[in-house]
Amino acid sequence: MPLNITGLKPVNTSKSRMKVLIYGEPGSGKTRLASTIADQGAKTLFLDFVGEHGTASFAGAPYHENIDVYQVDTVEALDKVYYFLKAGKHDYDALVVDSLTAMQNYAERFAQGFQETSIKEISRGTQSQSSFQVWGKSNMVMTEVAKFFSDLASPTSVRPIDVVFIAHATAKNNDISGEVERTIAVQSGARAGILAAMDFVLFTEVIPNMEGDPEVDPSQHIVRFGAHPGYVTKARVPQDKLGKVPPILGLKSPLSLTKLGGALGIISKANTAKNTKK
Repeated sequence: MPLNITGLKPVNTSKSRMKVLIYGEPGSGKTRLASTIADQGAKTLFLDFVGEHGTASFAGAPYHENIDVYQVDTVEALDKVYYFLKAGKHDYDALVVDSLTAMQNYAERFAQGFQETSIKEISRGTQSQSSFQVWGKSNMVMTEVAKFFSDLASPTSVRPIDVVFIAHATAKNNDISGEVERTIAVQSGARAGILAAMDFVLFTEVIPNMEGDPEVDPSQHIVRFGAHPGYVTKARVPQDKLGKVPPILGLKSPLSLTKLGGALGIISKANTAKNTKK
C-alpha cells in the first residue's frame, strides 16, 4: 500500500539521468570529455564562464552541432537558466557547466555586491578582503548551484536531463588520513556539498602513452573512475554493474560519457535518439 502523506511522492529511480563532475589539470581533457555527452545526438546546453573558453576542444567534432554554447556573465543569469530548465519547456537532453572553479569567482564577487565580470572595483582599489559573512554566502551559492542543477537529472523533474559539471584540480591534505590528495579546486566550505550532489566524480589525467606508438603520440588521456588513493573520485555504480567498469578508462580508446553511461545503464539510446529524429 503506497504512502499517502503530504510532502512525499514515489520516485521511479530507473529514469534517473547522469550527474557527473569532471575535474583535472588544464589540458587533461575535461571539456572534451564533458562534450561527449552530445555525441549520440543529445541536444546539449553548454554554459561557459568567462575565463574558461574550453569549447575549442570540441570545435569541429562530429557532434558539435548538437551543442548550444552560452557565456554566463552573472549569477542571476545562472538562476534564470535553472528555472528555465526546471520548467521542462525546452528540448535539451543535457547540460554542461564549465566550470565550478570559474563560478567560484562569480560567487565571491556576487556576495560582495560587485559585478561578476567587471574589474572596475579592482582598478579603483575598492575590493576589500572577503569577510566571514561573504565567504559563507559564496559557499552557499556554490553548494546550491551544484545541488539544484544536479536535481535536474532526478526522475522527479518535469524533463530529466544529464548534468555535467567541470572543475579544475588542486592538492590538499586529507583531514582524516593526513595524506595529500587531488580534489576539486573550489572553496573548502563548498567542496563537501558539491561532491555529495554528484553520482560520479571523474579525474582526467595525461600519462605517457602505454598502448600506441610513443614516437607518434607520446602521451594519452585517461580518466580515473571509482576509488583511487590520492584522488577524490566517486562512482555510484548500480548493483548489477559492480566490478564491470575498470578503474582507469581511456587506455584502449578515448572515453565517451555516453559510452560510460550506457555501460552503467544510465544513458540509453532512447535518451539520446529523440533529437536526431527532429
